[in-house]
Amino acid sequence: MLGAALSLVFLLVADCANARIWMVGPYPESLSIDEVSQRAQDGDTVEILAGEYRGSVAVWAQKQLTIRGIGGRPVIRADGRSAERKGIWVIRQGDFTIENIEFRDARGADAVGSGIRLERGTLTVRGCVFLNNEIGLMTANTPATRLTIEDSEFGNAPTDRGGLHHLLYVGQIENFEVRGSYFHTGHVGHLLKSRARKSTVKYNLLADGPLGEASYEMDFPNGGDVLLVGNTVVQSRASRNPVVIAFGAEGNTWKDSRLRLGHNTLKNEGLVPAWFLRVWRNRFTSPPQVVAINNLTIGLGIFELGTDGVFSGNANSVLESGNTVEEPYLPGDPARQTLDPVAAAPDPDLRPDSEFSSPTGTVRLVFPETWLPGAFQAVAQPHP
Repeated sequence: MLGAALSLVFLLVADCANARIWMVGPYPESLSIDEVSQRAQDGDTVEILAGEYRGSVAVWAQKQLTIRGIGGRPVIRADGRSAERKGIWVIRQGDFTIENIEFRDARGADAVGSGIRLERGTLTVRGCVFLNNEIGLMTANTPATRLTIEDSEFGNAPTDRGGLHHLLYVGQIENFEVRGSYFHTGHVGHLLKSRARKSTVKYNLLADGPLGEASYEMDFPNGGDVLLVGNTVVQSRASRNPVVIAFGAEGNTWKDSRLRLGHNTLKNEGLVPAWFLRVWRNRFTSPPQVVAINNLTIGLGIFELGTDGVFSGNANSVLESGNTVEEPYLPGDPARQTLDPVAAAPDPDLRPDSEFSSPTGTVRLVFPETWLPGAFQAVAQPHP
């Protein structure tokens, strides 16, 4: 009787305005993720109950689909398997939303097994976790592709030999945006790498942590139109490279390139001076525009030196904060009290309207009467 009831629940396919909701559970009576990936039609929704799913790799070929975890966050472990030797889930082409799913242990060909591999289309990732994957999430080089990531976690790059295990690797796509997300514990590779024509990185925490050995914290090797606002970026003592933010190391792919930074906090935890911002101007066919307004650097290192551009309102502090990296330089911190107010950024795009909120997410910023450099201001309130 119980088995029959479970079958009714977990084999449920509900019709809703010509679309269906497919239910997946961690039980023998349920359809598997692979089965649903083959049966679901365009416009359907796949709901995966909390639990652990081992070897549940899949290729999703629909044109439009929503996949979400319910009743907690389901954990998808590669368990030695990969879809098309690329990773746990492959998104072939379409408009996809993936919410509240955890991807672990992806391995693949050429040491670039990904939690999610996006080949083309539009993908929104929200509230997901990527841990111990050769690449957390990776896209192909497909110019019309768009990727948005919100309130997600990327961490624990494998420490085995072979490959550069970037936590997030965005190829040459049209548009990439990430906000409210936490990147940590890299190894040899970068925490975030984007070759997109347009990259928008807002209100994130990229903190390698005491066990991290990442190279660059953020890498934009082909330039593009890059906007960095309200991020906290912390380079660990064990970093493999002194550069924190790299722009144009491989030369420009896109016709026009510019880099704009507003109200970011960049911290070096090591004793070796950091290169907080490095721009390879000589590798661009035409010099990129660089604008850096009201940023805060903490610790030893250089920020403006050697980089042509517009720099205003930036500050440096060598004092150690008593707070954790998740909450650096909040009201009451002695180091924060040494900062002088700065003028509002003339470009509205460089004025933050939110702040990172640990462990992932953002809070709405109440615009202060006076601005301070860095990612955090005096007063914030939760989003409604």
